[in-house]
Amino acid sequence: MAVKALIVDDDEKIAISTAMAFEVLGCETAVCVNSSETTLVADKFRPDIIILDIGMPGKSGYEVCRDLRLNGFRNVLIIAHTGWGNEKDLEKAKKAGFDDILIKPVKIKDFERQIEKVLSRQ
Repeated sequence: MAVKALIVDDDEKIAISTAMAFEVLGCETAVCVNSSETTLVADKFRPDIIILDIGMPGKSGYEVCRDLRLNGFRNVLIIAHTGWGNEKDLEKAKKAGFDDILIKPVKIKDFERQIEKVLSRQ
């Protein structure tokens, strides 16, 4: 069974290229470019891992992560995918419920490590 990865980023090019990287690694993917629709898309897709941008218009990734955790996604691996990497941002991400943080630009081996975490949980 392939790992299901939901990619959420308001920059469509980044979202699609990230999804392509996960597909190369053998994952089934879905893309969401609107933070306010993330929970709905996640409910339909039922991902094993969510790669979630923090800096988005409307709801921030912090808010989306908290919403996901409150709406049945407690055991899904949620990874912040962000250009924000100072200590304050990292602490805020952990408090919001992210499992890990990847600072853009991300190498494919970093995505691969996240997939390995999902597989070790199954």
